[in-house]
Amino acid sequence: MRAALALLLALCLLSPARADDWSGADTARQAAFLGLLAIDCNQSRAIAQHPDHFREADALARVFQGSKPSVGRINMTCLGGAVAHTAISALLPRPWRESWQWASIGIEAAVVRGNHMISMRASFAF
Repeated sequence: MRAALALLLALCLLSPARADDWSGADTARQAAFLGLLAIDCNQSRAIAQHPDHFREADALARVFQGSKPSVGRINMTCLGGAVAHTAISALLPRPWRESWQWASIGIEAAVVRGNHMISMRASFAF
């Protein structure tokens, strides 16, 4: 996994997108991803607060957060994921950016749906 991320980062650095290459569609896809990520992160915080009822099923989350993460660790991982995804999206040239964003949206949607199916409802009480 780390090797794949390193390769993706290298590709981004070797062929950065021009600022004028970013479109409204890119912004919409990025906003959709960030919205789904926010829901996923909120669900992960609920899992961490109720370990007797739920467990984190997302393998990628377990890699970055551990099997029993604290709410603080979840917050930092989610923030880092949002920043990294946005940076990679900004650096990728077209059409790689679109593929990256659509794939990320699909993965996040599947994770959120899976959590929802086990009664993890999104709640944004702060």
